[in-house]
Amino acid sequence: KKGDGLIASPRQVDFDWMGVQDWFDIFNSHQVISKQGDVDLLFLGDSLTENWDRTVISKYFDDFSSANFGIGGDHTGNLLWRLQNMLLEGFSPKLIVLQIGVNNIGHLGECPETIVKGIDKVLGACMRSMPNSQILLNGILPFEQSPAHPSRNIVKGVNQYIEKCADDNKIFYQDDGYLFLTEDGTITPEIMPDFLHPSAKGYEIWAQPLSRTIKRILG
Repeated sequence: KKGDGLIASPRQVDFDWMGVQDWFDIFNSHQVISKQGDVDLLFLGDSLTENWDRTVISKYFDDFSSANFGIGGDHTGNLLWRLQNMLLEGFSPKLIVLQIGVNNIGHLGECPETIVKGIDKVLGACMRSMPNSQILLNGILPFEQSPAHPSRNIVKGVNQYIEKCADDNKIFYQDDGYLFLTEDGTITPEIMPDFLHPSAKGYEIWAQPLSRTIKRILG
């Protein structure tokens, strides 16, 4: 069983590209980083976070110290478990850049209402474990090449709801998914080679509005 997005659980399934033990090794490496002290930015989420291009990070976010706590394949239940079990005492990023939910669609086959509840639980866990941090919640990015693919409506449905979580004080919301689409809604391999994960060029396109928002929030 791949899990449930509403129940906190560690990785339970071996993927070809990441075994369960690999997942725990990455989780433990994050704990080493959190013990080293605060950062300005904590990138938190799944593979879309883990895969941030380092050259792009240094180009657009170099004004800030940062840590990347993304783990590929994570759904909201996995991230909930990490937040509940990570040693975060004294670790208080100024801003958590959160991106989660796409694997609730692709791996768990959950409906928008369930995914929204899972993301809401993650937000609550972030606020409990890092109470002084602000949160920039990112909308789920569109995936699959064709705009007619059923996943596109699920993404839209989730994003319409999670946008309402923002109060522009503690929690901010940003949806940059449109940047990955052509005029007719198609995704090109140049921007997302597998129609899910951005290329370096895709990350650069995303980094521009994201960095402006981060600078505005953190002043």
